[in-house]
Amino acid sequence: MVRRKMGGRKKKEKKEETKPEISPREKWEKIVKLAHEFFVARGRRHGHDFEDWLKAEKIVDSQYAVKKEK
Repeated sequence: MVRRKMGGRKKKEKKEETKPEISPREKWEKIVKLAHEFFVARGRRHGHDFEDWLKAEKIVDSQYAVKKEK
């Protein structure tokens, strides 16, 4: 029995994406702005502020890295 190597099957290397770094203050400002945009897009109806904040925070966290303070 002859064993053959399966060619072309390489493990995909994960390319580590580098996110732009922002300060904690900049992160907070981006979340505030985005959450407000969600509020306006919904017709300025109240009662969804927490949902808007969490949604905005998730988006900002996916796009930016927070600079570590020294």
